Amino acid sequence: ENLPPVCLAREMSDLQQEFVRVCGEGASPRVVEEGWAAVRGLLEQRDKLANLASCAQAPASFGAQFAAVAYLTGLRLGEPTPVERLVRNAGISVKDFFGSVEEQHLRLHPGEPIPEALRRLKEHYMAATVAWKKYDQLFATLFPSGFVGAATADQTTSDDSKQLGWCAFLVAKCLVFGASGGGNVLDVYHLLVCVIELLLSHLPLDARGGAIWQSLGALVPKEHYPMPAPARAALHAELKADPDRIYKLDSAVAKVSADLRATLGLQQAAGGPSSAPGLLRDAASLRKA
Repeated sequence: ENLPPVCLAREMSDLQQEFVRVCGEGASPRVVEEGWAAVRGLLEQRDKLANLASCAQAPASFGAQFAAVAYLTGLRLGEPTPVERLVRNAGISVKDFFGSVEEQHLRLHPGEPIPEALRRLKEHYMAATVAWKKYDQLFATLFPSGFVGAATADQTTSDDSKQLGWCAFLVAKCLVFGASGGGNVLDVYHLLVCVIELLLSHLPLDARGGAIWQSLGALVPKEHYPMPAPARAALHAELKADPDRIYKLDSAVAKVSADLRATLGLQQAAGGPSSAPGLLRDAASLRKA
């Protein structure tokens, strides 16, 4: 059998085993088979992979390349492998994954444009990354004791609060932009502002200790969403949000609130058409969520 030259540190069987491991259970047998054939083709061309194979490189060096080939093969066959699994199996960051995919695409398909699915995935990832960084930055300021009063707050409830808030945003993102992601950075940021308003408006009164309440003050009744117009204007100004973009998302956030009510067994009340009474009432509700 005509195998490409590799050093004893990386026998061909070892490389194949590593490729199968990176593909994991999320990849179809056809993706694994044809993906490995693509890897062999690169090795036989004395490509970068052959250079890696010719010396004892760290497994992560192969992981990034193998994850990229598996992803591209799945796209070509219409049997995409979940990126989350590829990244986890390869032990790499999502940023490194995208870099490797673009690099391997140029090698496997020279002269062809980057797949549209990859372009969209990168856009969705960037938007979600920006949203998370902004949420992470704002959380400590807007919710200094989490979603409970300072008297009962601790690190656990703060972590639970942060996780619940982010999960609420992800639910909203799926409902508004679809399960596959979607939305540019501006659209996703304004949806985050909507979710923050939803969370702020449902904070227990003794949890309203963030600096933002100096602007909102008594303008926000207990568990009332959407906030009254003066409070919304103050919040939008504080978060540098475009009110027109926010208003276009109101109906979508109403669906998010309804979904949360159904999931947590809450009843709609008179606190506004999209209120979810009891959503953030106590620490126990956070753990239930």
